[in-house]
Amino acid sequence: ARNDLNCETRSHRGDEIHGEIFWLAELRSEEEARLVTELCMLLRGIYAPIAHGSSLQDTVHLATELAKTRSPQLEPCISGAGDQSFKVFVHAFGHKLSHDEQLERIHAFKEPLMALRGPVRMKSPAHKLQIFEDAFPIRGHRVQRREPSDIFVRQVFLCREIAECKGGELAQKYSLKTRRYIGTTSMDAELSFLMCNMALLRPGRSLVLDPFVGTGGIIVAAAGRGAHVVGTEIDARSLRGYGWNQLPSDVNVYSNFEQYGLPLPVAFVLGDAVNHSPWRTHTGSSKGSKDYGSWLDAILTDPPYGLRESVRMSHDSASGSHGGTVRIGVSDTIHALVRFAGAHLVRGGRLVYWLPCTPEFEPHELPTHSALKLISYGVQPLTKRLHRRLIVMEKYRPSAASSYSETASEQSRAVYTPEIPRSFTNLSALIMRQEQRREDRLPRVPHAVADGTPHSALRSPNGATRDTLSNAATG
Repeated sequence: ARNDLNCETRSHRGDEIHGEIFWLAELRSEEEARLVTELCMLLRGIYAPIAHGSSLQDTVHLATELAKTRSPQLEPCISGAGDQSFKVFVHAFGHKLSHDEQLERIHAFKEPLMALRGPVRMKSPAHKLQIFEDAFPIRGHRVQRREPSDIFVRQVFLCREIAECKGGELAQKYSLKTRRYIGTTSMDAELSFLMCNMALLRPGRSLVLDPFVGTGGIIVAAAGRGAHVVGTEIDARSLRGYGWNQLPSDVNVYSNFEQYGLPLPVAFVLGDAVNHSPWRTHTGSSKGSKDYGSWLDAILTDPPYGLRESVRMSHDSASGSHGGTVRIGVSDTIHALVRFAGAHLVRGGRLVYWLPCTPEFEPHELPTHSALKLISYGVQPLTKRLHRRLIVMEKYRPSAASSYSETASEQSRAVYTPEIPRSFTNLSALIMRQEQRREDRLPRVPHAVADGTPHSALRSPNGATRDTLSNAATG
């Protein structure tokens, strides 16, 4: 999106722009800036800088000089027809300002403010001027309390507000606190919309799948962005809702769509989509490089972590009948998800998923795919011992797993997984001290070791198939 908007970061002449809070960018027009604020979830707003300095005195001096010369930065507030009323706001970052201290900051800008031709209006002004005082600590949010003597103001801005972001309004509208149907792992509304933005959804054109849909929190946000949504779930109780947290019988996975007046999902599929896909990965009758079987514009999901509940996959017995579910490791689930995305995403489609991990995470531990490239892996610290990463991957070429000419063994080798992804393996043992739930003892899914074995068989660490494993070993 940054390239599409022609945004370029730059430093203010003569001063350092600190990156913890402020990002200085260039957009083509103010109208484009307003369009950005309608989508962004993590921005507070977009503001046109008038003056900037390393202290309040420097910023006031620069603003005074600009007012005398009728600088273009002040032109929208000085000239032009129509309402030119204004109001001044003061915001401090890294410390608090009392009401009297805020008035002192405003009075300091008395001379440049007197150059504005409009009156002061406290309600619905035409221009909102913002004074930003940045005393954010270098160590960020780790500093909980600071003495007044420790506060160091690094920079001060005088800005004109172009638009405030709508993310807060969306997060409040779709808040889990007022949602009819939620579960213990329902995704926060703000994070769900953030995932939609990372997937570059197009209203009315994007088809989105959540293969671990649960109560549908992520696809509710996708539907709110105008996408067509599909969900799959291995546990029927999450879909039908009856008996879940003692809910009424008429509350189920469809209830949230009805609550917000959203179009109902295209389909909900009961089953294990990533390990036993109900969709074909190729069609047609001739070989070639065309990307057969690709139909999804985005896959947005929050896979099970194995902390509250074990990670499971459906299992077919030796006779071919459904054999229930069996516990598998988190790394096998992520591997299967990446393989599924490589087979079913269209070119340019994106896989966006959350990955639980320890603070020692390294990007080389992630499963890679021959048709997918890694875009980003942002971090969200949950506790000192547990983080989670928002992984974004994009399909940039046809996949071996969706090409008609590939064999099953070649499809398996399209995905590479490091042997021991230590940062997201055995989380129950590392985080919750539950040694009995270590994943080392679990049977491995064969495609995770790329040997071309059919999906219906599982292999234990000593080579035995799933049918010979004891119930204790499978969880």
